[in-house]
Formats: sequence, C-alpha cells, structure tokens
Amino acid sequence: MSVVRRVLAEHMSDAPTRSVIDAPAQGRPQPTKRLPTERIRFPKQLDIIRAYGIRSDNGTRPANYKEVAEDVSIHPNTVVLLVRFLVENGFLERIGNETMPTRPVIEFTQAHNWSPENAPRKLAPLVQRSWFGELLLRKLRFRSLPEEEALAELAGAIAAGPEYKPQIATLVDYAVACGLVRRDGTLLTLGEESLGAAPGAAATAPDKTEEATPVARDDRQTPARSTSSVTTGFMTTEGIVQFHVDVRVTMKEMAGWAPDRISAFFAGLAQVLAAKKGTEEIEP
Repeated sequence: MSVVRRVLAEHMSDAPTRSVIDAPAQGRPQPTKRLPTERIRFPKQLDIIRAYGIRSDNGTRPANYKEVAEDVSIHPNTVVLLVRFLVENGFLERIGNETMPTRPVIEFTQAHNWSPENAPRKLAPLVQRSWFGELLLRKLRFRSLPEEEALAELAGAIAAGPEYKPQIATLVDYAVACGLVRRDGTLLTLGEESLGAAPGAAATAPDKTEEATPVARDDRQTPARSTSSVTTGFMTTEGIVQFHVDVRVTMKEMAGWAPDRISAFFAGLAQVLAAKKGTEEIEP
C-alpha cells in the first residue's frame, strides 16, 4: 500500500510541473496589430465587406454580423474574427454592438454591380491609410520587393512570428486587389492606384500641338517651386514662327522679391502681352 501511495504522490506532484512547461507551447505572442483571420479566404473576406455595404442599405443603417454571416453562408462567430480587423483599419465603424460600413465600402459595394473586377479599387483609400498600406508603399517607392521580403517587413513591424505568415500574406492581397500594389510573379511593385496614372504615362512624349498651346495652371494646387521660364520656337509650314513660354511663380516665392523686381516682372509681362496683341491686329 505504501508503494501505491508513493506512486500517486509522485504523479500528483508532477502534474503542476508539466502544465507550467506546456503553457508557453500552447500560446503564442500576439502581434501588435490585428490581422485578418486565416479561417476565411481572401475572396470571401471581400464578400463579407460587400455584404456589410448591402446590409447597411448604402450606409443608412448599421449592419449586424449575423445578417452578414447569413449572406455569405459562414458561421457568425467566424465573421466576428474578421470584423475586428476591419474596424481597426477603417472599413467599419462600431455603433454599439453593431457596425456601420465607411464610405469607401459603400462605393465598393455599388461599383461591384457594374464592374466586379475593378470594384476593390474603391477600397484603396482605406488600405493606403492603414499601417500595412503605408509601410508597403513607402518601401516600394524606394524599390521593388520580392514578396517574401515584403512579408518579412510587415511581420517585423508588428512583431508577428512565422506562424502568422498566411495572415500577413492576406495584407498584401488587400493592397494588390485595390490597385496600390502590383504583383509580377513573386515581385511586388507600385500599382496604378498608388501612382495616380497608368505606369509609363509620365514618360510619354507630348504632342507638338500641346507644346505650342499655353496651359493655365493653378499654383494653389501645386507645390511651391522655383521660378522657371522655358521658351521654344519653330517654323511652321505656313512660315509662321510659333513660341511657347511657360512661366511659373508662386506667391510664396514672390513674397521674398524686392519691390523693383516685382515692378520689372509685371512690366515685362505687359510688354509681352502688348506685342502679342499687336501681331493679332495686323493679321489678315
């Protein structure tokens, strides 16, 4: 009997020790930012976002996660796992126990009726303002990145371990779907939505007729820059010499000019306009 008691005592004394040892293996350090759940594939996540737009009646009322779960045919508790990520990154706003989709989500929902392929681009402002969107764009403006390197950068920014790689990869999917990032095989580059125009558009040579036509510019919408004056001239087949003069001066720059310089500038401009008027008067 004493042997039995001793074995039982040893077994009971070992139990707490094993539980302490196993506890760290069962848990894992949490990232500092919420990630999209790995239990929902990315296309289904877009369906959930769109369902919130539909259930909100174009943003006129909050949407309940149970209603959304019914629309996309998954368990409500699984939808909740994604909602936390969507709220943290501005896709949804909490109103009590319910949530309201933000304006880009409404626009995404409406655009999906016309062009499902391009509709996710309406979500670009949300992704661009998110922590992962800002990080990706900052890195890609410097150089293109292999996707594996981009995943490592994102994971390092939020202290996420390798076990979160599928969820980190979904962040890249969001950036690609909305057009901020372009995926070429395993290489990530800036997408059209991040550039504001189709790639290569800036490198297109201007047409001759556009070069000879003065274009009015509003300096209030352009960054301050130094005064520039570019003059070009060429002889047309009709024997007319055409000039294109482009002068840009910002109010900030002019504020530092001496009075005599300001007077000289406007006097010269007046002479140019007078000369142009004179040529118009003698034309047949």
